[in-house]
Amino acid sequence: MLEIQRFEKEWGGDRIAIAIKPVVVEAGVDPETGVPARKEVLPGPREYTIYRVLKKMAADERVERISKDKSVVLRFTVHQLRVRLRDVGHEFKSAEIREALEVMNGSRLSIKNVTRDKTLYTGPYIALAYAADDSDPEGERTLVEVGFNELSLAAMRAQLYDRIHYQRLMSLSALSARIYEMLTANFRQAVTGYGYKISLGRLLSEGGLIRRKTTRNTVGYIRQAIQEMVDRGVIASYPAYTEEVINGPASRKGGRRPIEDVIWTVFAHEDVIRDIKADNADQARRRERLAPKIAER
Repeated sequence: MLEIQRFEKEWGGDRIAIAIKPVVVEAGVDPETGVPARKEVLPGPREYTIYRVLKKMAADERVERISKDKSVVLRFTVHQLRVRLRDVGHEFKSAEIREALEVMNGSRLSIKNVTRDKTLYTGPYIALAYAADDSDPEGERTLVEVGFNELSLAAMRAQLYDRIHYQRLMSLSALSARIYEMLTANFRQAVTGYGYKISLGRLLSEGGLIRRKTTRNTVGYIRQAIQEMVDRGVIASYPAYTEEVINGPASRKGGRRPIEDVIWTVFAHEDVIRDIKADNADQARRRERLAPKIAER
């Protein structure tokens, strides 16, 4: 039985609590009983990767969309989504994509502003509808309709879903992509040679993708992700990133002192800094265009 995933993050000076519930999906047929087997699944790297592609599709006017209940719903085939994933280096089978969509549709997401004691959203990641064809293993005829939750729609309508260099983001593994999103969202005054701090505690509190059996294994996983970002030209190789390990007190039994936290200081690659500055300028121009409309309201 999977536990409900809980974590917190700071946003706009407020403390936000997030809970994600696992969902039960069918996993083939039990060969002994002939009954569909079931398993519990939490949204993970696969779902987050597909979700990023869906949000990109929502910004693409060439993707078919329909109006439904004062909302915008994307309409496409499983095959079309599979091709878009393949174009950014992520190969999934049609069955895997279908399951991921079902997980995002069934998993309940709860977001609460703890500081203000206000529930911001309760519901699934997406609203999903199928026109499935069981004789269509490649998904070429299986039509899908996807609607986004209220928070996502509000951000899209306000043009707040900024994606800095989508191709670079999608080329990264799950944890590296998460760190990249944090970097480009928070490091807006990007300057060459100025470091951005990432801590083990923050990564653990703001996401559920990186926990391993032990703290040392988790730290090793983060180190691999940071090195991947160096290799992919997201983090600069010079100046090199630094790492500060904060150990707790030694136990009476001796041995290595436990790791309480680790702080990495990374330096964004000049290409990333250039993209952030360009996006800052785009946002300024966007605010200028929106200002008269807001004033009219």
